[in-house]
Amino acid sequence: METDLLTCDLLTCDLTVGRTMYFRVLSIAWGVLMVLEGPIFQFLARRWARLASDAAASEKQPPHPPGHDEMRSETPPFWAWAGGMAALILIAVTWAMYAKSNDRYSLAATIVVTLSCVKTSQVLFNYRRFREFAVRVAVRRPPYLTVLDILTALLGIALILLGIFIFG
Repeated sequence: METDLLTCDLLTCDLTVGRTMYFRVLSIAWGVLMVLEGPIFQFLARRWARLASDAAASEKQPPHPPGHDEMRSETPPFWAWAGGMAALILIAVTWAMYAKSNDRYSLAATIVVTLSCVKTSQVLFNYRRFREFAVRVAVRRPPYLTVLDILTALLGIALILLGIFIFG
């Protein structure tokens, strides 16, 4: 029985080509994001710091009970929840695709995506500290973050190469 690749559901696809294409697109797209992450943050760092500081200072929220001042800054905005849910869905779909895949290299892409998306837990569950860290790093960038950006870019290049040559 032949299945059309365009009508194939991601989780129930029996075509090896569909799963390989998923990991190819995922590897290349995620690799490009990893390569561009450092330069984009460097370019927008001061703007991010200003926006985050202004948003924290100008938040108008309803009165809250005494002793609950921490609640105000601990609640992540809607974009953080939406991004967190998107990350969880991406992780779930990727692991499902890996479970149905017979390609040993897909594990590398699956682990990199999973570990990258784990960072979203800091935004969701520790938003105040994440915002303080983001503002501090944007204003005065520590040298270890430059090293981290370089390592992230190298891993991104490896993912791009994996997507082009192994899954291609």
